[in-house]
Amino acid sequence: MVLAGTSALAMLDESGQGASGNDSSFSKFSSGTKFIVKALAPDKIASFDSYGIFKDATIGEDTFRRVNSFEPENPSTKNDKGYATDNLTPWDLAANFYNDQAQALIEDGADKDSATVKPLRSKAAVFRLKQRFILPFVDLDTGALIYIDMSKLQAQTILKVTKKQHEKGKLNRLAFELEKSGSGKDTVVSMTPIVDIEDELTDKQQANFAKVDVDTVEPNFNGLTFVANHAQQVENLVATGFDISAIGIEVPEKDEELPF
Repeated sequence: MVLAGTSALAMLDESGQGASGNDSSFSKFSSGTKFIVKALAPDKIASFDSYGIFKDATIGEDTFRRVNSFEPENPSTKNDKGYATDNLTPWDLAANFYNDQAQALIEDGADKDSATVKPLRSKAAVFRLKQRFILPFVDLDTGALIYIDMSKLQAQTILKVTKKQHEKGKLNRLAFELEKSGSGKDTVVSMTPIVDIEDELTDKQQANFAKVDVDTVEPNFNGLTFVANHAQQVENLVATGFDISAIGIEVPEKDEELPF
């Protein structure tokens, strides 16, 4: 379930595919992408639990195949650090299958980065939930809302800028350059205020800037995530190549096709 507003904002605290609709969609935000935007108030965001494998992952002798990301229909209960602790999904169980083995070896004296423990921890990470955040912006090239999918660290970086300007009451008077650069662990997301609107924005961007009042813009998060029920989550787990019998789950039976 997507958490919106202050509930999503709380998930950023340092202490701490059947779709659900089709009203909105994510904008592509790969490395090298740059948008000229107006930012919305910091509480106009959303968060969700994401599972999936971005690309095939080979760890030791095991290869786990790519599966599109999804949001569980019934999210697990998480602790302050974001780890699933109760009401576990099939993917949580798969992550724990490897993590429990790693912890047992560590308790017996093995180093967490040893040749026996590290691969198990890496396999657990493949199936572990990732908290993702949806940040909406007004694209000044089109005047329309765009929705950007970000990691927790990326969202914190952007919200630090947004909160500062929101507290000063300046969001409606500022345009920003939203950019992603780098790759892998070196990926960087940044949002920089544009100093001179007249010199740095095109005529079209200036027109959209003047027209849009971010205080009245309300994002619509419907349809942005693929929500999977329990059976779909198990099917996705099987598709990765994981042996679900190891966690006591059977392949769900499909309804027999009725003859015409």
